[in-house]
Amino acid sequence: MNLKEQTKFSILSNDKTYHGYSITKAANLFDIDISRLPYSIRILAENILRNLDNPYTTVNDFKKVLDWNRQQIEHNEVPFMPARVIMHDLAGVVALVDFSAMRNQALKQNLEPKKINPLVPTDVIIDHSVQVEHTQSAQALSLNIAKEVQMNEERFSLLKWGAAEFDNFKLIPPGKGIIHQINLEYLAKGINFSTENDETTLFPDSLIGTDSHTTMINGAGVFGWGVGGIEGESVMLGQPYIIRLPQVIGVELTGNIGNTVTTTDIALYITNRLRQHGVVGCYVEFFGEGVDKLSVQNRATIANMAPEYGATMGYFPIDAKTMEYFKQTNRSKHTELAEHYLRKQRLFKDSSSITPHYADIVTIDLSSIGSILAGPKRPQDKVRLRDLKNNFRNSLDTRVPLQDIPAKSSKQIASIEHGDIVIAAITSCTNTSNPDLLIGAGILAKKLVDRGLQVNKNIKTSFTPGSRVVQSYLSNSGLLPYLEQLGFNIVAYGCATCAGNSGSLDSEIAEQIIAKNIVATAITSANRNFEGRVHPLVKSHYITSPILVVALAVFGSVLFDTEHDPLGHDENGKPVYLKDVWPIQDEIETVKSQHLNAFLYSKSYSDVFTDTGSWRNIPAHIGEVYGFSDSSSYIKCPNYFNHDTNNDINQIVNARALLKLGDSITTDHISPVAAIDELSAAGQYLLANGVPSHEFNSYGSRRGNHEVMVRGTFANIRIKNLLVPGKLGGYSIHHPSGSIDSVHATAEKYSKENTPLIVIAGKEYGTGSCRDWAAKGTALLGIKVILAESFERIHRANLVAMGVYPISFTNNDSAQSLGLLGDEAFTFTQDRLDKSRIFVSATNSNHVIRFQAKLCAETELEFKYLSNGGLIPTIFKNIYHEGVE
Repeated sequence: MNLKEQTKFSILSNDKTYHGYSITKAANLFDIDISRLPYSIRILAENILRNLDNPYTTVNDFKKVLDWNRQQIEHNEVPFMPARVIMHDLAGVVALVDFSAMRNQALKQNLEPKKINPLVPTDVIIDHSVQVEHTQSAQALSLNIAKEVQMNEERFSLLKWGAAEFDNFKLIPPGKGIIHQINLEYLAKGINFSTENDETTLFPDSLIGTDSHTTMINGAGVFGWGVGGIEGESVMLGQPYIIRLPQVIGVELTGNIGNTVTTTDIALYITNRLRQHGVVGCYVEFFGEGVDKLSVQNRATIANMAPEYGATMGYFPIDAKTMEYFKQTNRSKHTELAEHYLRKQRLFKDSSSITPHYADIVTIDLSSIGSILAGPKRPQDKVRLRDLKNNFRNSLDTRVPLQDIPAKSSKQIASIEHGDIVIAAITSCTNTSNPDLLIGAGILAKKLVDRGLQVNKNIKTSFTPGSRVVQSYLSNSGLLPYLEQLGFNIVAYGCATCAGNSGSLDSEIAEQIIAKNIVATAITSANRNFEGRVHPLVKSHYITSPILVVALAVFGSVLFDTEHDPLGHDENGKPVYLKDVWPIQDEIETVKSQHLNAFLYSKSYSDVFTDTGSWRNIPAHIGEVYGFSDSSSYIKCPNYFNHDTNNDINQIVNARALLKLGDSITTDHISPVAAIDELSAAGQYLLANGVPSHEFNSYGSRRGNHEVMVRGTFANIRIKNLLVPGKLGGYSIHHPSGSIDSVHATAEKYSKENTPLIVIAGKEYGTGSCRDWAAKGTALLGIKVILAESFERIHRANLVAMGVYPISFTNNDSAQSLGLLGDEAFTFTQDRLDKSRIFVSATNSNHVIRFQAKLCAETELEFKYLSNGGLIPTIFKNIYHEGVE
């Protein structure tokens, strides 16, 4: 009898028998005490045990997981088979374009197209296409949704075709909420079921998602994280997600939370602390008495920020509060069965549970945390509220004279000055999943309105909650009208301002910012604040709680001293200080107890898959192969099969550097993001193809057109290519001619000469959102190698999946220490005995520089992707030509 069969057990519930596979019994067979393993490792062990009968998983993989602490030091790998996949519409469109390209190729080769079909249940949520154009009115929500459908009809038609044509592919229409909040409030059930031969198996919920903030679901004890869209496609098609066994860092939360401290403060504090500690690529698992004081929504806010503190996950084990949350959100049907199963598997944490062994422990005292923000350009940069004014002053570019910054008051002003807030948004999945924060913002708004205060009209205010439940409890409690009086009308249910979908600024304000070179500011409840992300004209961006977003919007500037500056003056001229109107926890709890219940969730999610409004009228293509149109400017068929898939690194000879970049290059710098500028390479392409500028839409909406996206790669207006000093934006230089042009035009010139390309970069290359087009655009530009000091996890994996070699300097080398100028010709040679060791030769007319580097491929499967030219050609071979390397 094999290991899987030896560990099978049964549970009887409501006269039905369920089965599972006991990780406790399996671990005992190898003399391992399961109670000493981190909870996240236990879930991974169950996943491997249950999948022992598939071709990717072995008993040795199970042993590796049990021995995780030693195995992670040796960088050993195991296969993970997620129970499900979630995607936002941007990745969903790309996945369907890729699957359609594969089906087209199968048809050309007289193969069966329908073999290309998701094997893993996948939910696609349309939440990333809305633009915040209409604000501060009761009609803003309906107008923005109508515009979203109008501008994206062709993309949405493709998604509707996919939902009808593919098995295991479900689609949630626009206007229903943000992907992560729908996942948290509705899709996740704590446990999953599979039925085969009339036998139902129970197992823990697990997933991967094509958005880095998929980790929000870790707050409900669900095992999963964000990956690139390319990796998501691989799992959908039945491939395992191969992972190196990680370090598991325990984060102990102690102490009591202050009465004026929000969960956002805690999340930002943890982000800063863990970035300093160093948890990149680790699982972070929270424990301690402080965890017991956090609701699931509060845990989700902290877990959401895992990409910002660098971890793969920020995991909170399932406990009584998790079960209580499932009941509160109308998912009580299986909670008793789930708890029974999870306790039997030692996956349920209670007072009798012992603390697992962790690779390292970080202790955080919640009582030491005060009101903080993060910014002005990175989410891990902590700023105490009392230091906000000085932080902004100190962050200013030296070219902006400090004496030009006037003293600020809260009165309305006619002109824009440094530090003025021009965008104030309650937005993002991180904080709009949290009733404490939104009710707190509503209570503050009421107090401010009652005192006669208003928001300056120069500020573009908006409110984009991730769930329709939010509108219900804020309306029922009578708080929503006060937010609306301050300009925070609900304008969308989607990922909006935080992702760069902030819409346009008032033309007069935009003109002032440009003419006076103003360092204008955004204040949002987002999770990312990289420069230029929220809007190209907004250089400074602070993220904070929804409560402080409202407060600072009323003040009007980040030149705010909470000790001395009032938010404004009431009708009697009396100053109104923040401490006088701050919503205390008792006030928030009273509103929650009266107005938040399971019925709201039942009502809000009763029609989550239902076609409504103009969405119903969008036509969908019919047929097993999608009918691509040559005239389409949104959707083109990429051909991944018309080039030699032999991708031997030893054939990269005399490559040229297209870009030389510094540290902390984000995927926002690399990937086409936000609005398409008329003068950009992508804008010029669209104009040449008959698309007027007012119909450009965003890069995100055009992810299905590789011609647009490749022209927008490395085209960010803030990127600094050190090969062309003095020029900001997407420019490059052609060697040896010395001509300077756009990155895309330069790459095309090299392509005509059959010259392979590389990028040279510093530390933390590819931080930020898991944008698959940051890798796809890189590959389509003809870039074969990224030579960097270090890589962020998701982007590194995406590069591999596109056949681009991520190579890191070793021995503390860098471009600077080696004297690489970027005008050299680069040749790469792989060590015959150690595939990870790469010898590099860089030659120009003055020198020859030779050094060793490391190929950052982590698994044998990744080496196969690289040699085959990427994941898609590899999968195609696996499906139609099994065994072909």
